[in-house]
Amino acid sequence: NFFSLFIWLTLPFTYGGGDALHVSFLNISLDGIRMAALITLKSNGILFCFLALLATSTTVNLGHALEKLGVPRKLSFLLLFSYRQLFVIHQEYQRLQRAAKLRGFTPKNSMHTYKTYSHLFGMTLVKSWNRAERVHQAMILRGFNGRLIPLSRPQPGRADYYFLFVMLLISLILAGLSFVSFSV
Repeated sequence: NFFSLFIWLTLPFTYGGGDALHVSFLNISLDGIRMAALITLKSNGILFCFLALLATSTTVNLGHALEKLGVPRKLSFLLLFSYRQLFVIHQEYQRLQRAAKLRGFTPKNSMHTYKTYSHLFGMTLVKSWNRAERVHQAMILRGFNGRLIPLSRPQPGRADYYFLFVMLLISLILAGLSFVSFSV
């Protein structure tokens, strides 16, 4: 929606068509407002569909899907491990922050607070570096050779084919409606 904000800040003022409103030196176009609304609705619709599909997948399945789509193996590993480690690092940061509060730390606008937060950040980086080294060593010890080996290969079921059929039908209907003009 940050992108949509820029669309709304520029398109009504720069898009041609009939003017809807005149404010001293600004001309706001009604067609520009319609186009901004259309772009916002479409981009949000695409985003929500994408999020709905991703929310039901595991990270391992996403990694396999990225490989099958032709994303370089190193990039898919980087995305998978980064995703996992972000949560681990966040938990480590929260643990260190909780330890500081248990020791009586209360944030203020002082040099002591800035030093404490810089030490907290530094400890988080050091601990995440050490964890990454341990994960790397564990992967080597377990025979990791640079390939993700799936534990199971999911097969599409009847519900998957029904979902595919309904989505294709809806897409065809919407595509057909885009060629039909409705007059009001």
